[in-house]
Amino acid sequence: PAAVAGLEVRERSTSVDLSAPDDASLRISITAQYAKDGVMFYTVETNTTLSIFSKQHLSVGRKLEDFAWLHERLSENAELAGSIIPHLPVSLTRDGEKQAASALMSNGDVARLKEDLKIRAAQLERFLRRIVQIPKLRSDPNLGAFLEYEELQPRKSPGWFSSTSAVSTKNDTDTEFEKMRQQNANYLKCVSSSLASFGKLNKAERAVADVLGEMPAALTALATADSKSAEWARIAKAYGVALVAAKDATNKHAAAVDLILGDVLTDYTGLCGAVTAMHNRRLTLLQQ
Repeated sequence: PAAVAGLEVRERSTSVDLSAPDDASLRISITAQYAKDGVMFYTVETNTTLSIFSKQHLSVGRKLEDFAWLHERLSENAELAGSIIPHLPVSLTRDGEKQAASALMSNGDVARLKEDLKIRAAQLERFLRRIVQIPKLRSDPNLGAFLEYEELQPRKSPGWFSSTSAVSTKNDTDTEFEKMRQQNANYLKCVSSSLASFGKLNKAERAVADVLGEMPAALTALATADSKSAEWARIAKAYGVALVAAKDATNKHAAAVDLILGDVLTDYTGLCGAVTAMHNRRLTLLQQ
């Protein structure tokens, strides 16, 4: 059509980058390591030229609950009620850390353990980088304390938002706000449905891999039972090798898709949840 004839045509991106843009004035990196009791420790290193920090290079040790502390402090700040607080990685929990560490250490899977450390550190690094990209959050003193000081002040009682419920009434809503809330709710429903479907598909693919892994033993048993047929033994061995290769390929594909598509859908679910939390904080303030 003539109306769009002058528009620039661009190729659709084949990848999705979930990381936040880099900022030379405040760069954050995280490394992780397991302790003997299965607790994961994170080293948060910050390089900055901002005058609000006492040094240009900062390094602090953190546990998972420290990241939860930062998210809670930002969420409970009434001055940030209109800001979307980046969500914590929903897959990271203290119990999950211990279970993963115990399983990987008992199996002696060093390569998998190192990969798990990298993934967990990258998820939390993405959380912090998203925070520093929002000016209001970037200047919050709680973020400064998190990046610079080893000891964090514990919260002695629930925050105001945590102890106050948000219920929509006709007196404290407007049409545009309700429209945005509904759009986000619909989008969250679609993403959650997609994530559930993906989980079933990924589980089915891994089940196929398990079946492929069991078949070589069955073929070997059949060949052994018919000890007089050397040809049958040769065929069974060849098929067994092929099935093992198919199993490995299926497992690798399932893991790769889970890492890419699963991570994207999970991240989008968390982002929708962050928007919902912002809407609820706004509604709570309107009610009060």
